[in-house]
Amino acid sequence: MLRIDVAVPASDSKGFRVPPDNPFLPGQPIAALPEIWAFGLRNPWRFSFDNPALGGTGALVIGDVGQNSFEEVDYEPVRAHGGRNYGWRIREGLHPNVGTLPAAFLPLIDPILDYNHTAGISVIGGFVYRGRALGPGYLGRYFYADLNGRVWSLGLRIDPVTGEARVLNQVEHTAELGGAAVLGSLVSFGEDALGELSLVSASGGRIVRILPPATPGDADGDSLPDTWELQFGLDPLSAAGNDGASGDPDADGATNLQEFQQGTHPRGFVRRYFAEGAVSGFFDTSFALFNPDATGSAHVLFRYMKTDATVVTQAVTVQPVARATPKRGRRRPRPRGTWQKAPPTAASSSSTWWPTPTRSRRSSGSPT
Repeated sequence: MLRIDVAVPASDSKGFRVPPDNPFLPGQPIAALPEIWAFGLRNPWRFSFDNPALGGTGALVIGDVGQNSFEEVDYEPVRAHGGRNYGWRIREGLHPNVGTLPAAFLPLIDPILDYNHTAGISVIGGFVYRGRALGPGYLGRYFYADLNGRVWSLGLRIDPVTGEARVLNQVEHTAELGGAAVLGSLVSFGEDALGELSLVSASGGRIVRILPPATPGDADGDSLPDTWELQFGLDPLSAAGNDGASGDPDADGATNLQEFQQGTHPRGFVRRYFAEGAVSGFFDTSFALFNPDATGSAHVLFRYMKTDATVVTQAVTVQPVARATPKRGRRRPRPRGTWQKAPPTAASSSSTWWPTPTRSRRSSGSPT
């Protein structure tokens, strides 16, 4: 692998210059051409840098195509400063290959990953993901592919002292992206200015964006299911502020997305407002409460305002996996009074609250 600087005048006879910090300029550990950055690579396809502008480490990551048996991925941190020997052709991947010649110099640097030709045929190096669309779970994962249409990502653990990486886990994404038959012969990756990734399919003649799967019932695209947002008093049509994935309406330090993933309550409580627009003494209204928790009761405060502007408060407990349906009377004057719980029937887990009318006034105002 060579490293040259092509920012030279058009009149330059060589058309490039050698950067002054290239590793072999001092003639150590061997006398080599100064343009060389690294030895022991067979066919790097492709290599990329972990983008520092997007929070990356600047490390060089190489997909190196093998010959007969093994493909490999190599990792070189910035602080290594080049001058490495990755082992070809004494080794193919981690495995002995040609042993009749000595190494140009030692040590031979192991790849962070190799795989044999039962898994693929020709590695396609990609990028360390530094975008946002896929979510924080993918940040810092290295995406790579194979010519046969398969796509993977590697979780990396970076040593804080040396900057070296080791693989934590490998996840295949081929099926999520439509399958190898749909992706076809993959030959390259692309990265845009925001760190989002694309695949290049030669056989399909297509560029395929790598995007997160759409969350079923997620109208605002904030990765929070609409049913969950409604359950906890968030707006399913807004991804902004406290209604979005990064919101924290109860100020407990956990975002809505974290609360959803952990199964905890994003608001600490839910506040709902119900109002009637009728100005006469007749109206019809109904709403239901359901407690989905199988183990704990839900405690609810009903507050409604009377026409004299006083507020009546009634505490209600909804039993586990039970429904409560408070109702105002149908086509009759709005009564004043408190909500009273009607005894549930033996065959139902639902409970109903009916208003108890008083005889002193015809109406009490709208519930809120």
